[in-house]
Amino acid sequence: FWGAKGVEGFRRFLDKRFGSTLAGWRVLDHARLGRISQGELCHMCRIIGFHGNLKKLWGELDKKKKDFITLHDIDEEVGHYVSTFKVALMNKYGDMLVAWKKGIDTNGTGRVEEQEVSAALKRLGITDL
Repeated sequence: FWGAKGVEGFRRFLDKRFGSTLAGWRVLDHARLGRISQGELCHMCRIIGFHGNLKKLWGELDKKKKDFITLHDIDEEVGHYVSTFKVALMNKYGDMLVAWKKGIDTNGTGRVEEQEVSAALKRLGITDL
């Protein structure tokens, strides 16, 4: 029962249900704001089938009492990697649309393939991810 295992159980649930913590976060953050409130978390947990003490889970996630959580709060390592990549893209290309077209989806398919991400990381000089 993942719900009894706190944040670790929640992370494992997202990994099992969606394939990764990041993919699960994208479902939770359906408005694409980069953060969600306690009400949004509870609502989305019901929708995705996560059962457990959501008040306790929120307390573990929102340690700094910000009244919202981010990917970083669910998985610090994944949050670090995603934000490092995004900041590097923004610094090089100026905005995410240009970064998408010129830096990531270089073959113009509208989808990102693993080799495109690897090439983008190399072009950005990011070798430690």
